[in-house]
Amino acid sequence: SYWLIPIHLLNKIKTTVYKSTFNYKTIDNAADIFIDLGKVGVMASVKINGTDVGTTWMYPFKLNITEALLQGENTVEVEVVNVWRNRITGDKTLTETERTTSYLFDSTTPEEELISSGLIGPVTIKYYVNK
Repeated sequence: SYWLIPIHLLNKIKTTVYKSTFNYKTIDNAADIFIDLGKVGVMASVKINGTDVGTTWMYPFKLNITEALLQGENTVEVEVVNVWRNRITGDKTLTETERTTSYLFDSTTPEEELISSGLIGPVTIKYYVNK
């Protein structure tokens, strides 16, 4: 499923936090366990059970979560930073005093199509087995 930032918010939000839970049962011979975020627009920081497991900004959007996992229910929080160009495009629809961005040069227009942003996924948990 998509955890996409709604189109009417793409030019307003700077960051979005997605939260969910999942159950984990120890896997025999599992060496390392990763969260694979699939596709992300544009950068994501991940916490598992409140423990920061890292930040990723390029493909593959994958982080090792082995040390943060608990047997049973786990909480995942993914903080995604919006595409900056969307914010600039949105600000172009505001008056000069209402704008929150500044830049030396920019060619965006208020009519520009916004770039997909958010946690697009699919989000999966993957593991590697010791041999």
